[in-house]
Amino acid sequence: MAIASHFASDVTKKRDSLDNRVALLDASLNGDQALLHDLGDVVPGLQELVDLHRTANPSIGDIRNHFWFAPRHGYDVLPGLRRHRDWSTLRRRSTLAALGSILNAYDILVADADSDLEGEEQTGSIDIEDRNLLARELAKNADLVVLTARAGISGLRRSLQTFRDLVELGVHTERVLLIVIGAPRSTRQRSELTRSILRLFTEALPSHSLRTPVMVPIRRDLEPFVHDGTVPPRAALGAICAAVSELVNLIEPSQNRGNFQPSPVAIVPGHLGRTA
Repeated sequence: MAIASHFASDVTKKRDSLDNRVALLDASLNGDQALLHDLGDVVPGLQELVDLHRTANPSIGDIRNHFWFAPRHGYDVLPGLRRHRDWSTLRRRSTLAALGSILNAYDILVADADSDLEGEEQTGSIDIEDRNLLARELAKNADLVVLTARAGISGLRRSLQTFRDLVELGVHTERVLLIVIGAPRSTRQRSELTRSILRLFTEALPSHSLRTPVMVPIRRDLEPFVHDGTVPPRAALGAICAAVSELVNLIEPSQNRGNFQPSPVAIVPGHLGRTA
């Protein structure tokens, strides 16, 4: 929400036409962006947009009609799955087509996705890869992947595992930004934590470097803003937005950006292959 709000306010100040838009896609299997934005309804949403691509080639207007405008935040929101098990209704080909259409319809797309990136190669299960399709495709095609972690042993261990999964998926580490939530307020302690994280990631993956993580202390006064569906104060999450903006302007756009269509794969002799 904070990143999308930042880009929406920035685009509003600089855009030359009303056609430029920012979108927030709820790609989590346990979607909650409709609740956080107090949309009042969840239909139409991601499922309806994917279904639309089964039989039609929708226009930009058709795509945007499935989004909900959040006036307090200044961007469009696409509600996610209504139930976790609804991922089984998202067919691969139509889902990839929907993601490509969303990128064509919006100048900036911010997606809230899960950290489960396992696929058929790791698990031997096509179903698991289909379940994680949204997270995998968004990570591979993103200009920047923002990885959040809790400050602590378990939080950093999980972030390291996700970092490994991103590398295995083919994401360049220069496109990964680690955000540490709950960092100490002391400058000395934050510096020590930063050095420890960089050393940990370097020892675990010597051939892949991690950018300097962004430290964000816990603020107890943000819950009322979430409850009211309003934008948090810029000072509360300014470090995150500043780091994201800097990297987005610094890094070259991903060569895979918008290339959601799967490449043909030769069928191994003795196997039946698969269909989308």
